[in-house]
Amino acid sequence: RDCYLSSARAPAIPPSVGLPKSMSPPAPLVSWLVPVRNAERFVLHCLASIDAQAGVPPGCFQIVLVDDCSEDSTLTILRRFAAERSDVKLIENSQQLGVAGSLAEGWAHCSGDFVARLDADDEAEPSRLLEQLRFMDQHKTVSVLGASVRPFWTELRKVTIERTVKKDDGKVSAVAWREFHGNQTTRQREQVVFCERGSKVVIAEGPAELRGCSVVRIGDEPIALVKDWRVALDAVEGGLGEVLLERRDPAEPPSACRALHPLLVRATLPFEEPVVATTALLRRGDFLQGGSPFPREEAEA
Repeated sequence: RDCYLSSARAPAIPPSVGLPKSMSPPAPLVSWLVPVRNAERFVLHCLASIDAQAGVPPGCFQIVLVDDCSEDSTLTILRRFAAERSDVKLIENSQQLGVAGSLAEGWAHCSGDFVARLDADDEAEPSRLLEQLRFMDQHKTVSVLGASVRPFWTELRKVTIERTVKKDDGKVSAVAWREFHGNQTTRQREQVVFCERGSKVVIAEGPAELRGCSVVRIGDEPIALVKDWRVALDAVEGGLGEVLLERRDPAEPPSACRALHPLLVRATLPFEEPVVATTALLRRGDFLQGGSPFPREEAEA
């Protein structure tokens, strides 16, 4: 197992019922390893996708977050998140180590039988972990298992608020100005309605260019740190601050490496990744002797 970049085809075995039994109780079954840098817009959505994993209840996993010297509000968001959760470990790098270096730092803090990789700007499908765990339980010789990915694209838009009106149903109606930003090349006065949708604040009504956009920043504060978004909108009324919005396109069809035989995997290495890193699930016990499976690049050492 000097190299874990290999793949395996799953035979037609009926899926096992429930989760694999932890091999080293009372340790968690899975450790999620998430390197983070300048991800204030994404990281809470990433963490919410971990909590939303089907069939994997709290207590079965821990989350190891490695902040790589973020220069925005990411570290503040992570500290607040970790303070509220006993199953979260936050590592703060004293110097920037890059992705591989951050993974190596976090690996030593993972105590689960399996380590699930996820980047801070990605979200895991609800069935990802359960399907991977069942496969690993049925194939004891597999050390690393990847999955397909569905890319999605985002675009930032910017508005200023002229005035707001609070509605009885909790929504906020506002007169907003679309400002010049990125592909947004016109300045125009619009009527919009803000509301909560799950954990997000979105524009529920308005022009097509803004409808469905989620709020990522109000004034100088990222939405993740805003205590009351309605009060924050009042504070920027009259053009005193900008509201940053994010528009997300629908996810694209799944894609993954089509090579399954180890020889074919090696042949495709120059052209594509056989295991997309952010989807990898690793069997931690197979890497205990050699240390972290994420060696640092020479430039990061």
